Amino acid sequence: MKTFSFEAIKKNEKLTFPVKESNKSRFVGKLRYWWCWISAAVLLLFIALPIMIFLQLINRRLWFYPLCLWGAKVWLKACGAKVKVTGRENLNTNENYIFISNHRSYLDTATLFAHTGRRIGLVAKKELLKVPVFGQGMGFVNIIAIDRSNPESALQSIGRAEAVLKDNYSFGVFAEGTRA
Repeated sequence: MKTFSFEAIKKNEKLTFPVKESNKSRFVGKLRYWWCWISAAVLLLFIALPIMIFLQLINRRLWFYPLCLWGAKVWLKACGAKVKVTGRENLNTNENYIFISNHRSYLDTATLFAHTGRRIGLVAKKELLKVPVFGQGMGFVNIIAIDRSNPESALQSIGRAEAVLKDNYSFGVFAEGTRA
């Protein structure tokens, strides 16, 4: 198999490039993608759902938060995400913060949720409320659904976010919204 060189171009030869590696990496990427979603489904259906039902029955919804932190960390690890946090020691534990980030992947929210070192509420698109188990769990951990097509509804969501901040939570917002 020939590699790219200027001599091959001068001789007007047909160039071939090794494609197997790129197909292999694409296949591995797809496997990793599906593994991430299957592991999320297992966490939601077999761990979160029974606990969520139990906590709803005994009226202890706040107890769900530590489980979600654990679940977010487990999911990130299962997906192969390596998170390195620097500067967390600069955050005052007695203050609430608003964390603003761009939305780059489906792991962003789990990363922010699991690695800020504090209780945090998040903004999410209202369509996520329709996702089984996940949508119901959003209300347990101060994830505020926002209707991006309705400005009045978006303003009401800001009011709910303000209430979350006053309740001693920090807050996370993905300013760009849709993943870039």
